Amino acid sequence: MRRSSNDFICDGKRLDFSSSDVETIADGVHVVVVVVVVLFYDYFRISLLLQQKIQNLDWTHITFMGTLSRSLLRTLCRSLCTTAGPSHRSNNHKFLDSTSFIGSWESPRTPKEAEKRLAQLRRDYAKQVKETRKGYIHEMELLRLDKLQKDQAKQEAFRVAKEERTRLKAEAAKVRAQERKLAEEEFRQTLLKERAEKLENWRMKEKRREEKKEEKNKLLRRKTSVWIEEEEMEKKILEALIDSSPL
Repeated sequence: MRRSSNDFICDGKRLDFSSSDVETIADGVHVVVVVVVVLFYDYFRISLLLQQKIQNLDWTHITFMGTLSRSLLRTLCRSLCTTAGPSHRSNNHKFLDSTSFIGSWESPRTPKEAEKRLAQLRRDYAKQVKETRKGYIHEMELLRLDKLQKDQAKQEAFRVAKEERTRLKAEAAKVRAQERKLAEEEFRQTLLKERAEKLENWRMKEKRREEKKEEKNKLLRRKTSVWIEEEEMEKKILEALIDSSPL
């Protein structure tokens, strides 16, 4: 079990490694893996050469395998010649403090003591699980209340926005009704004015007609009231018979 960045426990013994030792071990593991891969591909290529005849060989496949092996060898040499720099994670990582449970277990002397300690461990574990569940339930309840508050706030904002839209629509409808009423009143006044003008025009025409008729009647009365001499009577009658125009 690992206790810190460079401390290891193996079979109850503590092993201390420095950062350079850890990096050296990692490089060695990497080299071993690359060597195994190269040997595997070499073995595969040699097996192909032995199983097939020379005239039936697929030279393209063999050339590809050789190129792959050479690339792996170059990678191996490059990894051996390159020194890995210190990792930034090893410097910034914070390890947890060592727990008191490590190294505290002692072998029980009797089976009853073992059963008793096992029962105590089970009770402690059940207690920890219970506390964890309580914390989880409490956290979920807080999340539920937070979600409920957010939903209520969203519903309240939606309700306020809806009321605002309804108010604006009502005001717009009221303004349109007032404008429509003003337009109807203006149209009614225009109709009344036109009717009054037409009535006045008709009255003036009727008055002129009456005046002309009155003038004709007066002229006729004047003409009929003229005294005619007896000597002119026959002449007037003859003219009246010849000229059919009204007197």
